[in-house]
Amino acid sequence: MDQLTYHYKTGTNQLDHVTDLVPAANYSIDIDNQQVLNYTYDQIGNLTKDVAEGIAQIDWTVYGKIARIQKSNGTVITYTYDAGGNRISKSVNGKETWYVRDASGNVMATYLAESGSFTQTEVHLYGSSRLGVLNCAVNCGNLVPTAESVLERGNKFFELSNHLGNVLVTVTDRLVPHSTDGTSIAYNAADVSSAQDYYSFGMAMPGRGFSSGSYRYGFNGKENDKDIGEGGQDYGMRINDSRLGRFLSVDPLCKNYAPLTPYQFASNSPIAGIDLDGGEFNYFMTRQIWKIVEKKVELSHTNGVEIPASLKAQQFVMGMHKNLSLEGLVYELEKSITHSPDKTIEFSDLPKQVKSELVQNSIDKSSAFGMVSIAKNFWGTGKAAFNGDWEAAGNLAALALTLGRGVYKLKTSVNLKQVSLRNVMEGADDWRMIYYKKINIGDVIRTSIESAELDIIVPKNLQGNGILSEVYRRLIKIWNPETINSTWKYDPVKYKDYGGVSTNLKVFLENRSLGDNAAAFATPSGKAAKANGFTNVKVTVTQEAGKVTSVNAIFSK
Repeated sequence: MDQLTYHYKTGTNQLDHVTDLVPAANYSIDIDNQQVLNYTYDQIGNLTKDVAEGIAQIDWTVYGKIARIQKSNGTVITYTYDAGGNRISKSVNGKETWYVRDASGNVMATYLAESGSFTQTEVHLYGSSRLGVLNCAVNCGNLVPTAESVLERGNKFFELSNHLGNVLVTVTDRLVPHSTDGTSIAYNAADVSSAQDYYSFGMAMPGRGFSSGSYRYGFNGKENDKDIGEGGQDYGMRINDSRLGRFLSVDPLCKNYAPLTPYQFASNSPIAGIDLDGGEFNYFMTRQIWKIVEKKVELSHTNGVEIPASLKAQQFVMGMHKNLSLEGLVYELEKSITHSPDKTIEFSDLPKQVKSELVQNSIDKSSAFGMVSIAKNFWGTGKAAFNGDWEAAGNLAALALTLGRGVYKLKTSVNLKQVSLRNVMEGADDWRMIYYKKINIGDVIRTSIESAELDIIVPKNLQGNGILSEVYRRLIKIWNPETINSTWKYDPVKYKDYGGVSTNLKVFLENRSLGDNAAAFATPSGKAAKANGFTNVKVTVTQEAGKVTSVNAIFSK
């Protein structure tokens, strides 16, 4: 259909003109050969003129929104916006379309003002997102109720969309009866109103669609605005030309994405995701990896406490997307599962952007390499899943969750008994790694909204410095749980420096003659809990062959 060559203004990302080797007469809706200096821009890079499209002048607001378009045929288009930047009106030669939106900016209805009349033309239908549109013609100047109501089928249109939100088909609420004998109805078929396939950047494919009406939404579910141009689409922040795969104005977030042209659409990855609003790119792979982790990997902590898979999967994936370049890590996951499941990931293997962000988002370079270690666990998750060992995959994924939803750097310096305690808690919203002077001393998990579980080993030379009490204080400040679950047990490996038994369990057994509750509050954890207002405790003691093997203490207020 097109064989386009893009010609840019020297030393800029600004498009000057396009040449097309396909004859103009072949298609009516595409880009054809343009003359030099077809596009003109203002000093900050917004398009002000498009000769081939018949746009003589575009005036912009100070917020980067189109205020007025003057076409060479005399057509004048004006726009107004609300305080949030949402379009609330559009006027074409005096014919006004008004948008009524909810608090989130979603269009709820549209009205047409023309020749002194004011008519409601559309009511939008929603579930968790837009389902379709009810076309109507309610004269708002004559709202006198009638004695009877009439249900008319065929004016309600429902969208059938793909994973990117592209409206592929619309069907009405009318059924089309079919008869095999000319007398009775054998079955009903859907009333298909429109169908359309798209090229990668949103241009409609000629010969692969039809429409019995005009449905305003298409590629990525965005509103088509052909008054601007054949490929015009309103993405909220900016207007896109789907024929070129470029926006008409500069990306308001371009300073954060130096490798990308400020006019790019969807980070030049229109198959992997969508352009949310003309500013942010949203990976479809985010949702896919979430589903993989949620369905395939049972995320559980090494102490046997299960973590809700759906919650942790969401935090894991969204955290990577936000902080460690999902593109790079998804690439690594795909590579590990499909190509080289036995490969060991190294820091040098990570894409340059990921390495850069690891350093920028970390406390220091050593922490950056620590996070790479966590990334290795993510790689191992893929490898274990490839081999069908989902239990191992779960354990590795649980470790990798420390990447989830950002690295929390809650740094403070507290003077406790002349000891400077520098504590860093980092991890997912429901999983925090706990450090003392950059030494990991354990972690804490929020097992539910009401409960948190601690797994901490304070080195002998640091005991008595109030570390546990400080951890409890921070924990309460962050989550404010109703209960804190602490388990003490024999473990010759974990507590090898303590004679194979945790300090809490040792103190509990030494004071058990006072009663289990009193013995629990005599432990370091019990004292820390009590100092922070947790004055009640429920104790469960587990014994094997007459010997206490573990104690579970649930402290509450």
